Amino acid sequence: MQTTQKRELSMQQCHENLSLLAAWLRLLYTATLAMSIGYVLQISVSLESVVTQSNANLDALLPSIAAGEQAFSLVWGFGLIIFGLHLLVLAYIVLKATPIHKVIGYLLLLAGVSYIIIHTLTLLGPDMTALASQLEGFLAVPMALGELGLPL
Repeated sequence: MQTTQKRELSMQQCHENLSLLAAWLRLLYTATLAMSIGYVLQISVSLESVVTQSNANLDALLPSIAAGEQAFSLVWGFGLIIFGLHLLVLAYIVLKATPIHKVIGYLLLLAGVSYIIIHTLTLLGPDMTALASQLEGFLAVPMALGELGLPL
């Protein structure tokens, strides 16, 4: 009896630590999302200045806009990899918890692995972008089901 109680306390501590890890990963993802939105806003302000000012030179702003788009893509890609790690931790917690249906855990696992693979390929360069797009087209439905199945 006493070993069962110790095991249950140990599992509870494990779930608490993993839940804390999942929360920190989610916060880190949120921070990368905020950074990437900042780059989009920077691009938007640059483009707005071209539209509103007749003397603004689009050619002079193109390098800045391209750099902002590249920074956005890089930060957003890393953010989605972090989100994939977050989903993997959630998948493990769900698969170890008895009251939650296992299908959701496996969908979260598939979604997490998919996010990590697709966005790692995207960050590896333009040669891998086509493969990442094909995988994303194939895995979009399981990824969405994994993300949306948990709150339901």
